[in-house]
Amino acid sequence: MNKLASNFLFSFFVTLAMVVLDMLYHLAGGTAVHLLYVLVKFFVIFLVTFLTAHFVGRSPGEGWFTTISGPIIFYLYYRFANPTLNREVFVLDEQFWFVFAHIAMMMLSYFGVYYFVFGKKDSIKAKSIVSVFVLALLVTGIDILYQLTYVHIATGGDEKANAVALHFEKSFNLFALVFLSGLFAKKLKKNPLVSGIAFVAAVSLIIFLTSFNLPRAFFGIISGALPYWLLSLNFRGKR
Repeated sequence: MNKLASNFLFSFFVTLAMVVLDMLYHLAGGTAVHLLYVLVKFFVIFLVTFLTAHFVGRSPGEGWFTTISGPIIFYLYYRFANPTLNREVFVLDEQFWFVFAHIAMMMLSYFGVYYFVFGKKDSIKAKSIVSVFVLALLVTGIDILYQLTYVHIATGGDEKANAVALHFEKSFNLFALVFLSGLFAKKLKKNPLVSGIAFVAAVSLIIFLTSFNLPRAFFGIISGALPYWLLSLNFRGKR
């Protein structure tokens, strides 16, 4: 894989993992998660991560810079740019201390993905757990984006409907069950095809059993297959 694609994929993984952790954090605290807000946060964090990785490099040093600068730049955007939400109705990251929460999430995401990509061969067991953790975050993120997009389209962009589309318990349960399914699929690593099919089928079934939503369960095939396939690629590239 060339350097551009490698850095793009690396930055995509880091950003999506961070945004999923952030969404779960907001849901746990009872604050809104809104599609346009999520997309803006994703774009800003991704841009900082990608530009740093591509033009400076990927290493623990660049990781510290990215994990601190990304959330700070997003906070400055959020405070001074045109709002993506009606802030008379929705209050999200107004307080400065949210920056520190975002930095912690960014650290976990960046170094989790970095460890997965560049971890030493002698730590294969721990690396396997990290890869499943990242995989579960990506699957949960894609499913959440599907839900928010569906509600946004179905309601004609109704902000209040979009903000109440998600529930912490359901989203966290999905993450936990996908994580356990990923660990089980790793046991079938001698046959990657069987492992992948088993994981994708498990994701689709989990989504159906936790939502009883057939279209969402069918989309779960994509939610499971896409990140599983992406994680199977060699995106080490040049650091």
